[in-house]
Amino acid sequence: MPEMQDNEALAGREPPNSGNSEHGPSSDAWDLGSWIPGACPVFCCLLALLALPANVVTARAADDVGWLTGDRLGRQLETSVDSLRWASNPLRGALGSLARSQRTAIFLDRRVDPDQTLDFSVQNEPLREVMQRLAQSLRIGVCRVGPVVYFGPADTATVLGTVVELRRDEIRRWPASVSARLLAAQPVAWPELAQPRELIGRLAQQSRIEIDGLDQVPHDLWPAADLPPLDFAEHLSLLLAGFELTFEAAETTPRIRLVPLPTSATIERSYRMSATQAEQIVDLLGKQFPTAETARRTDGLAVRGSIEAHHAVDRWMRGGSTAPTKRPPAAAGQVRYTLEVKNQPVGAVAKALAERLGLQIEYDPQIRDKLQDPVSFRVEEATRDQLLEALLRPAGLTFEVSGQTLTVVPAASP
Repeated sequence: MPEMQDNEALAGREPPNSGNSEHGPSSDAWDLGSWIPGACPVFCCLLALLALPANVVTARAADDVGWLTGDRLGRQLETSVDSLRWASNPLRGALGSLARSQRTAIFLDRRVDPDQTLDFSVQNEPLREVMQRLAQSLRIGVCRVGPVVYFGPADTATVLGTVVELRRDEIRRWPASVSARLLAAQPVAWPELAQPRELIGRLAQQSRIEIDGLDQVPHDLWPAADLPPLDFAEHLSLLLAGFELTFEAAETTPRIRLVPLPTSATIERSYRMSATQAEQIVDLLGKQFPTAETARRTDGLAVRGSIEAHHAVDRWMRGGSTAPTKRPPAAAGQVRYTLEVKNQPVGAVAKALAERLGLQIEYDPQIRDKLQDPVSFRVEEATRDQLLEALLRPAGLTFEVSGQTLTVVPAASP
């Protein structure tokens, strides 16, 4: 790992004073429908309903989800997804299901085709690694922007989290009353067919910020979104990323100018620590972030690198592990299922479930006329029997399982 020269400054900015740095919200980057994995400690099994159309599972409104943020989101990203399998699933629906099941907000860049299908499976891997592998399979990148996981072109994902933090630092130069308002997280939502230029203009107006260069944002129409609260830099950066833009803040007045997104970005911070700790940090960064630069100080270590490198240092200094924690494989009897079905024929859903559960399905002759009845239901962390009951009960049906045979029969009259 390269050693940083003591007298170098970052991107024309002076390095911060030595001492433990004050770090903003986390923005971790990675080179990073169907059944959806549960987020609870109970083990779950995630399969794909191959026999059903892609609209079987839909993501519900975000205000029903309760997006995770801060440390809770960080812990969730290190929690293992026990089993996940998608087969020819449209990307938008797959990401929506994953986001909702893990209570982890996901933003898909406008340049990525949301209707492309993907075949993807993992087992007993941390959510962070699942998202990394998913991005790699799509030949794109992934990073965190505050409490949102961004999927988009790799060149953008590599720098976006760091650029957001640099923009946040620029905002801190403004008068305290202004910067405090802009650094406070605010709810983020927009309706179907929203125009990004209007969204950006409205954000600037609501934030009482003058904006130059808005004409660089072309006309576009976006699907509805409901995200966790974001500060001004996070919010605007997500809106601009798909156009390869960011913003520059004026030195002293609340005014910004839209500019091209840089191809590289680094941040320098100083940390107070012992010589032994500094040696351990240098070793850590050399393995995980080989492009990060370090310089030994009499009272600690200066680090220049991506915001993700700094978050790794933060976790280490807080005593947290930088390695993800994997769960042991699910034991028999501990399998749980999370599934949402919208207006699908009960017979088709039952057949697909039986196939994925490894069961042969039989129908009582009396219920043949009910198999086309549409059903809608949603279960979270359900047992196999609870799942089947949720499917069949709305159609006036129930089931029996004997060995490897699932028999669908009429429900008893009340």
